[in-house]
Amino acid sequence: MNKYYIKSIEGASHKESGLPCQDSSMCETFDNNQACIIAISDGHGSQTYVRSHIGSSLACQIAIKETKQFVSDYYDTLASKGTVSYSPDFGIELDPFFSNLFTSIHDQWHEAIKNDAKTNPFSREEKRKLGASNIKLAYGCTLIVAVKTKDFTFAYHLGDGRLFTISYSGEWKQSVPWDSACEDNITTSLCESNPVNRFRFFLDSTNNQPYAIFMCSDGIEDCYGGSHDGNFKSERLIVDYEEVLRCYLQDEDFDKACCDFLDYQSNKFSHDDMSIAFIIDDVYNLQNKWLQLTELHRMVYEIKSTYGLLKSQIKDYYNRITNVQANIDNCANEIKRIQAQLDDAENNLKNLGTKQETESKCVEAASRFNIKIGEFQTDVKKYCEVFNECTDSTLSFRRKLTDDVLNAITNMLVLIRNDISEKRDSDSILVGEIEQIKEKINKLNEQKMVAELDLEKEIGKLKNLRDKKKQIEQEAENYKTEKELDINKYTEDAKKIKADIQQCFPTQVDRDDSVKVLNISKYTCKAPEDYITIVIQSGQISGAYNGSNNFEISREEFNNLLLKIKDTVYSEYNLTSEYIVIMEPYNDKENRGPKYISLEKEEAIEIWEMCLTLSQNHTTI
Repeated sequence: MNKYYIKSIEGASHKESGLPCQDSSMCETFDNNQACIIAISDGHGSQTYVRSHIGSSLACQIAIKETKQFVSDYYDTLASKGTVSYSPDFGIELDPFFSNLFTSIHDQWHEAIKNDAKTNPFSREEKRKLGASNIKLAYGCTLIVAVKTKDFTFAYHLGDGRLFTISYSGEWKQSVPWDSACEDNITTSLCESNPVNRFRFFLDSTNNQPYAIFMCSDGIEDCYGGSHDGNFKSERLIVDYEEVLRCYLQDEDFDKACCDFLDYQSNKFSHDDMSIAFIIDDVYNLQNKWLQLTELHRMVYEIKSTYGLLKSQIKDYYNRITNVQANIDNCANEIKRIQAQLDDAENNLKNLGTKQETESKCVEAASRFNIKIGEFQTDVKKYCEVFNECTDSTLSFRRKLTDDVLNAITNMLVLIRNDISEKRDSDSILVGEIEQIKEKINKLNEQKMVAELDLEKEIGKLKNLRDKKKQIEQEAENYKTEKELDINKYTEDAKKIKADIQQCFPTQVDRDDSVKVLNISKYTCKAPEDYITIVIQSGQISGAYNGSNNFEISREEFNNLLLKIKDTVYSEYNLTSEYIVIMEPYNDKENRGPKYISLEKEEAIEIWEMCLTLSQNHTTI
């Protein structure tokens, strides 16, 4: 009999804001407890979605009811389909066998929310927040559902959140293909105008049934790093929730422990509502071995995490050393800059000192000359007075001569005194300039001293950081050496346990669940784009022409087409004329990326005609 658990808790941000928990989760058993169905729905959080908590609850109720009926009605068909999966990214039409289920879920949910709006009319505040939007937005939510029976596993997904199947050997796999329309904070939803086409699913009725199915809302996913799209991976999430499953299997007070853990995660990381749901179907009674594997996984993860933390610290010290080295270079450059300014200022000071000394000597010489001229003026004046006392016919001439001589000497004295005054003024200016330069030199010396102290500090930091980096590098190396034997032992123990587990299965099944997609598009200037999509999964090959006219082809026919593609030489790219674009299987690393070839080339025409022939000869009605 299946073991199961569901839990939804109110997120930290919702508690602070007074919002209700907008997540819902439900579970039911049926078929005499031989089958179990779990559902999680995450109500959208922005203010437009005023009743998303009701929408998520209705989604879970309706999905469980409709899926139970679907499984009961088509049990034998589902149990005989092998492995099938679908995503809108495949580029083919959704099988009506499954789309009818998703249509019924959406239509009944739509009716249910209309009835709720009629029975409980929107308040004035709800109307204000909803605005002119369709009432579906008020109830917007995602949906994840999984069913486990004794013969198959069936799961489907609309929107974000995560669903994992967990093997007996401890491998976690996102079996439901991702939808590229869900990325970061963007998600598909039941409130879209036509959400049925965005449902994706996974069905496995082989002997390789999972040990457990684990589902969670994006509030849990957001607690872990990485890209929140189809490439999301987090070993820490796996280790954390392996521990949750272990506690469920061994801890009598599990519900409280689980709620405490989810509360802690929400408070510390995502602050969002949190939901988990899981089914454990231990058909082969391998619980103890599975628990041993999870314990080994946890121990290896802890060792790797500790070593990774040491390596991260080393990287951090490396970055800090790089920054400090840059600071040292900046300090050295600053000291050079200040020293250059100091040299320039001291040179200016020297030149001004020389100039001041020269000016002072000139002033002194001019002053002495001024005194001598003054004395000479006095002597000449006395001579002129004596000369003027003579009486003869040349008296007027003598007076004029003496006046001219005295005037000339007086003018010369004025010029000399003016020059002395100017030189003294110039000397005062020089003294001011010298004082300014001396002040500048003092400030530059202070700046240089500060820069030199900073340089000394940074050099000290550098030495300290290098010593610590070296110490941690040694710790990391010692830890790696010490734990390497433990990891090897744990790995060998895990291999033995996995081998024992394999022996417990009635048959050994080798299967490839990977999905490969081949897209070929034809572009012309005269017609809309034509495209053919071929999906390869679990040995079956199917395709679609322009998103419809589904067809199936044989492995031989597909191999012939693939061989023709691989033999084609691609020399053009981003062509503007008529051409085809080939995107080979996305999990083929050697052929990643689109390839372009002009329709002027015979190979392009042959490839496109081969595709058309396949679609026309094998179209299924």
